[in-house]
Amino acid sequence: MKEKMTYQEQLKKKLRNLSDSLAELTFKAEQLQDNATLEFEEQMESLRDKQQKVREKLQELEEASDEAWEDIKDGLDHAWSDLKKSLDSAWSRFKSDKKT
Repeated sequence: MKEKMTYQEQLKKKLRNLSDSLAELTFKAEQLQDNATLEFEEQMESLRDKQQKVREKLQELEEASDEAWEDIKDGLDHAWSDLKKSLDSAWSRFKSDKKT
């Protein structure tokens, strides 16, 4: 039970930090030229969808029994990894677009 609670709290903290990063990326993307802005809006929509998926999985985890939570954890870890990878990619694209 303690391991589940610790995992949940760590993931909630990561999700809050990621939300801050998304907000910062959105602010910076708004300063780009129009054609780049459209591309970033599409990326941001994808990131928000993935963020929502992580939130839904986290909700499933919170509602799961102590016996079932580890099964849900695997899917949640995968969703988190996908979200983080997409965010890192968006930041990388922003930085490269900013240089041009």
